[in-house]
This record gives sequence, structure tokens and C-alpha cells, in this order.
Amino acid sequence: MEPVIILELNHFANLCGHFYNAEYHDFSLPNCNNGYNCNHPEQEEGTEVGDRFIKSCYGWSCPLGYPPDQHDLKKYGVIEDGGEGEKDEEEADFDYIVVSDPETIRRLREMGVTGLGPGQWKKRKRGRNAMDRKFELGQKVVCSAYIKKSKNHYETLKDREECEFWAGGADEGVTVEDFHICDKFVTVPAPFKGIYVGTTILTTKILAEYHDPPYGGSGFRFSSEEPRPFAVVYFADNQKRLVPMDAIWSLEEMVMIEGGELDGGE
Repeated sequence: MEPVIILELNHFANLCGHFYNAEYHDFSLPNCNNGYNCNHPEQEEGTEVGDRFIKSCYGWSCPLGYPPDQHDLKKYGVIEDGGEGEKDEEEADFDYIVVSDPETIRRLREMGVTGLGPGQWKKRKRGRNAMDRKFELGQKVVCSAYIKKSKNHYETLKDREECEFWAGGADEGVTVEDFHICDKFVTVPAPFKGIYVGTTILTTKILAEYHDPPYGGSGFRFSSEEPRPFAVVYFADNQKRLVPMDAIWSLEEMVMIEGGELDGGE
């Protein structure tokens, strides 16, 4: 049986596909839950704003998981036994979430996300934060995956009053009601070696959302969401690939992984 996936809630919010900032998408809205909003259809917590209900992102009401208690955190090695003072074993820790939704677990594993499983927490603190990792230009690296365009797209009809989502390779589109979000890229598992030449920031989601402003011009509008860093790696005859930051290692890191000193995150 594969280990359970426990993640920091803020980390999971950037991966789940339902987290967003409502005020950012509609400037007429007030600040709701400090910008921690959710568009999952089963999220029941939120704030009523006029005739609208703005859902909130909370670990304790997340449809995709639940907050672990102290026993869970100790059992799976996220905290050390006795390292959290006198907290009750059954007291939930809302900084973390146990992912329980099967489809979300499948998608996370396809992305190479393993969570803070047994014995991994200390190792992950050693240089595996994707946003903090640094490589030198021209450095030799080892990669386990790269991204390519998903071919997901939207098509509008009747002056943008109707919208269809076309998944990459699909034979027909699916009607979008009010909003929909899709991946711009897919991750392709493929071990290869190359040369690191830089890091770029790309938005990874496309949001389609119906707007009906009071001054006219209603219809579906589109925006790019969730920027993330990707390594630019040349691998053969001046060919390059974009690599997720959790799928690239220096040769020194590979030696540490093989020696059991560093978790490879796979």
C-alpha cells in the first residue's frame, strides 16, 4: 500500500486546482477570507456577498481531505514524538491536510507529489523546496520528467455567450456553465540528463469565467493562472525541455539520494 499523502495546506492549495482569490477575479467583491477562496462544488463554507456565495478555503471543510491530528503527524513522521509540547493527541493541526480524494491522490502522484510521508520531513528540509533551489548556468543535471502543452482549450459561441471546453485529444467539447479551469501543460515522465541554462516562470492554468458587468460587454473571459517556476534544460543537439522544479537534481544531489542522505521526492 502506498504511503498516505500529507501536505502543508498552503502547498496543497497551489496543487488542488480549486484554490483562487475571488477578489482578484472580480474587483467589485470585498476581501473574502483574506483571498483564500475555493471553487470546488462540494465546498460548503463561505461568505454571502449580495446574491452570491463566495466559498472559502479551509482545511477543516476541504472536500478533498481533512486536517491530521497529532497522532497522524507523529505516525507519518511529519513531527517528532514529543516535539509539539503538550498538545492533545486528537487535536487537529490546520497547517496540514491529509489528502483523501482518490482522483486528487492519483493526480498528485502523476505529478510526482508524495507528500510528507514516513521519514521524509527532515530530508525534504534539505534543499528540496522548489522555489528556493538554485542551479548554476551550465550545470549538469538529472531530470525525471518534463512538461509539454496539454492541447486543452476553450471555444466560444454566440458572441462569447456560450463556451465549450475541449480536452486535449477529445472528439467533442463539454459545455461550460459559469467557470472552468484547466491545465496548460501535462507532465511527461522521462528520465534524462542535460545542462541547466536558466529558470522561467509560466502560468499553468487557464480560467474560463462568465462575466456580466453592469456596463455591458457580457460573456466568457479567459485568464492565465497559477504561475510556477520551471527549469530550462538542454538535453541533445540544442533541444531544450522545461522541467518542473521537483523533477530536477544536480549530480551532487543524485549522489546524496543514492546514499540515502536526501529524499528524491519520487
